Amino acid sequence: YSIIFFFKIRKKIDLIYVHQPYSLFVGYTLSKIYNKKLVYHCHGLSGDAQYNNLNILYKYTIRKVKNIIAISEYVKKQIQDINKRANISFIHNGLDISKIESKFAEKEYDFIFVGRINKLKDPYSFISSLQEYNKFKKAIIIGKIESKAYYNKIKELIKGDNKFDYLGVKEYTDTQVFIAKSKYIIVPSNWNEPFGMVVLEGFKNKTLVIARRDGGIGEIIDDGVDGFLYDNNKELLDVLKNLKNIDNEKITTNAFQKLVNKYSHQNEKLERILYSFINEEVKL
Repeated sequence: YSIIFFFKIRKKIDLIYVHQPYSLFVGYTLSKIYNKKLVYHCHGLSGDAQYNNLNILYKYTIRKVKNIIAISEYVKKQIQDINKRANISFIHNGLDISKIESKFAEKEYDFIFVGRINKLKDPYSFISSLQEYNKFKKAIIIGKIESKAYYNKIKELIKGDNKFDYLGVKEYTDTQVFIAKSKYIIVPSNWNEPFGMVVLEGFKNKTLVIARRDGGIGEIIDDGVDGFLYDNNKELLDVLKNLKNIDNEKITTNAFQKLVNKYSHQNEKLERILYSFINEEVKL
């Protein structure tokens, strides 16, 4: 249907803008047939799998695309490693702050994990590190179960431990409220996150972010200023033990201000980048 629609309006189109990997080959093919400019907004080459496991058409096409937008410096480098001829701009993802669902709610929970329940997002290390730390009252886990075997390990780990509650999958607005009601959000992802939107959600809700440094996440947080970064579970435990010495209000205020200044006007920045591609004024 979308291809038929494209054919009908093709003379009015200046640029084909593709977000999804599975649409890239179609977009690239149409751009060649009808001599249209193509921009691919790349959100990461790996997803939950390695690049080598991706569809052969995608791997072929991304090496051919001339104009690409990356969501982080980390993703930009990934692309440069396989497509050295591309014009690559980068713009971090952003977050709309015009509506704060939580209105900076009172903190009812100590820690929260938000993410898919699988080995890559690693809620297991979230739980095991907190169990070793042990100086808290309540931690909550929100996310879709993607691996039943992994979830069973989680269940076994928290069996009989009433400090942890798994709340299942929640709507976006409800999730934001739970984040806002938590003092700390831990992002323990055990893979190279292309960006890490949950970090911005912590900033938005004035919940202090503690995150593994992998991938694009290290580009968002200024360690010790607006959040905390760690490289392994031992360092995570060190951060947890030092929380009593931290000025939460100062750090979460810094984080919220960073969100306002750096990540809340991304649509306008994206529009400028797209126009620059149309007018062939891209600066690397």
